[in-house]
Amino acid sequence: MTMIENYCHHSSDMREIPSLIEEQKYALAYINEYINDRTFLFEVIEAVDTELI
Repeated sequence: MTMIENYCHHSSDMREIPSLIEEQKYALAYINEYINDRTFLFEVIEAVDTELI
């Protein structure tokens, strides 16, 4: 939820859009871990290849 709130806050500033897009592969990786009920706190999570989506 915090990630979604953060994206909503920053997406209104067009200067922030490129970094938000770049961050997507990491955000998706953490969301995927959360949805699949896997622990990820203090774990290294591999970024999702957004080309496959």
